[in-house]
Amino acid sequence: MGSGLFFGLFLILLGFALIIKYVFDLDIPVVRILIALLFVFIGIRMLLGKSVFQRIHVDNNDVIFSESRFEWKDMNKNEYNVIFGKSVFDLRDLDSIKLHRTIEFNTIFGATLVKINQELPVKIIAEGVFGSARLPGRTTAVFGKTEYTTKAFDPEKEYLLIKADVVFGDFELRTH
Repeated sequence: MGSGLFFGLFLILLGFALIIKYVFDLDIPVVRILIALLFVFIGIRMLLGKSVFQRIHVDNNDVIFSESRFEWKDMNKNEYNVIFGKSVFDLRDLDSIKLHRTIEFNTIFGATLVKINQELPVKIIAEGVFGSARLPGRTTAVFGKTEYTTKAFDPEKEYLLIKADVVFGDFELRTH
């Protein structure tokens, strides 16, 4: 079963379940059933082997079922996704010329580590939902939002803005 077919059926079942729930006033645990089906699908895909995942279109800024490492010079996108994987983003060599920029990191059932230079002006906004967003001196676990700025941060000058969203995963920021 291809992923397109699975997610098509997934959405159709979600639609029918919502119609039945609201039209016939039946209390069906829709979300629990669909999450269980998603886990079954992922388990079957993993058992069938890695060649099955070649049909999934993945950009060079997405890490799915794998591990990767990104250096600042290779990061030309504004959004990076880590899904069922692990990734390290090394921003320590960032030059101040490219500072006025926003980078988003989305972590779902995975782990993301971002390394930054403490001497550069950087602001981080991290939000966790059933996950952990660890920033220097602060931790957001389960639900919550937190912010962190480096010592060189000045809102009147150019700076790098990092947005991190974590769902059932782990995001960590380390300063050097």
